Amino acid sequence: MEACVFEAVRAAGLLVHQTARYVVDRTLPARSMPKTAHDVTPEWMATALGLRSGDVERVTVADEHHGTASRARLSLGYRTPGLGPETVFLKFAPNAYVGRLFLNALGLGEREIGVYRQVLGELPHIAPKGYVAQWDRRYGRGVLVIEDLTARGCRLNDVRSACPPQDASRVLATLARVHARYWNSPRFQGDLRRLTNSGAQRAIAEQVKATALKRSIGGVPQDVQRAARVLDRRGEAVDTFWGSLPGTLTHGDTHLGNIFFNPDGSAGFFDWQVATRGPAIRDVAYFLVSSLSPDVARSHERGLLDEYRQRLVECGGPDLDSRTLWDMYRAAATHFYVGAVVTAAFGDRLQAGDIARVGVQRAVAAVTSLDSFGVLRRFLD
Repeated sequence: MEACVFEAVRAAGLLVHQTARYVVDRTLPARSMPKTAHDVTPEWMATALGLRSGDVERVTVADEHHGTASRARLSLGYRTPGLGPETVFLKFAPNAYVGRLFLNALGLGEREIGVYRQVLGELPHIAPKGYVAQWDRRYGRGVLVIEDLTARGCRLNDVRSACPPQDASRVLATLARVHARYWNSPRFQGDLRRLTNSGAQRAIAEQVKATALKRSIGGVPQDVQRAARVLDRRGEAVDTFWGSLPGTLTHGDTHLGNIFFNPDGSAGFFDWQVATRGPAIRDVAYFLVSSLSPDVARSHERGLLDEYRQRLVECGGPDLDSRTLWDMYRAAATHFYVGAVVTAAFGDRLQAGDIARVGVQRAVAAVTSLDSFGVLRRFLD
């Protein structure tokens, strides 16, 4: 897959280090931006938290993880107890070459930083509190410092967990709130125009998708692989169809591993790397298919979809036709299928193998039960 990403970048004529699309945070000199978690100094962290020089006396890396981005939890010691959070979460470009290539070619890092700077302040409590969101325009790298959600009692899960229906209702309530606020917003032609993927980024994503769909992925039956070829053979028509629907702000990767539950039970999202203008139903389908066990999904997904439709209206969004929404949901399950197959094709470089396997199993169960590829073909025709 490394070769696939490299060739896609080259074919699109896209440099790995792109020009930044978002304003650099002037409060922190770009030259001081840490490249690794171990580069974070007490002085830099004090500035990041808005404290005085000397207020932070110790920065310790509590744990690290490297995937599509590098992440670390930092433990902080202060001159006087209580000056700031005891722990923070740091996110920055990965050290591995393929990870940096993937991150920069698709604009993932700069996009998430832009979302923190431009959007999330308008939506309290649906994302972690941000301290620093900074992009270095010269070198195509950034740093994001956010709150440690576990420090205030938030509940986290991963894709292997199975979301119960009551938690699913809370997640859909949050999605309805986000989707309603930005439904067909004129801001996508204004200050949020960067949340529409560029032609080069679409070309890269299509090449990666096409390569993954042609691979033999464990757990995907041959009949499902054959049905999925519509996504490659009629890729332009598929993109045109989804692009013809009303657009809103979508998170784009709404699996349970990117969701947190606040102490009051409400849900929020982190990892906004692939946020974009898109059809709301793809966020909804991606979440339900990826996060519910197949038996629970088949028993509750239609009722949960009705809940989402009602919540959307309550939040000021449109009143969608329930039958059309159900068919759109069935077709949109193919979106998570692509995500699951691409993740599995990358192997452990994107997700641990057992996490990828669960994703593939749930995706296959959904597109089979819902006849997702058949419904999508009918929409195209």
